[in-house]
Amino acid sequence: MEVPAVDSVAAFESASADFKFAASVAAFGMILRDSPLKGTASIEDVLKIAAGATSNDSARSEFVSMARKAATKLRKK
Repeated sequence: MEVPAVDSVAAFESASADFKFAASVAAFGMILRDSPLKGTASIEDVLKIAAGATSNDSARSEFVSMARKAATKLRKK
């Protein structure tokens, strides 16, 4: 089975909260591993995007809290 991947050229800002949150979690992992695939993603980007996509979800809020703690440690390096 083949399924073509089509780029709809939509802006990230118009993505769903779920997509934004998932992207912030993925970026966080790449930053922690210092992956060359992280591009220009920064811990500040992760915090901004994740915090804007938490709504009232306690698990997402916990991720933001954990990312803030990691950001503090990363900044001290």
